[in-house]
Amino acid sequence: MSKVELSVLFKKIKKVDKKEVLEFHVQGDELDHSDELVNMAGDIATLGVKESGVENYLAEFKSIQRDSKKTVLKCNVKGDSDG
Repeated sequence: MSKVELSVLFKKIKKVDKKEVLEFHVQGDELDHSDELVNMAGDIATLGVKESGVENYLAEFKSIQRDSKKTVLKCNVKGDSDG
């Protein structure tokens, strides 16, 4: 399993059916580990946020989209069943 650390901007969260879609942006046209990230699409990823203390949160790494200004990373997270 690859370990990739990124500094990203948490852009938005959207609820879709019984899951939540987290969207992260990386500014600039070059992204370290971009080839590894493309190969990880569809796999389960472990997310962590240093400043919040959130570690080892499982999510499906859904997609990566690149353009000249940014790279968008999307992850699916199972919604809270307790409401």
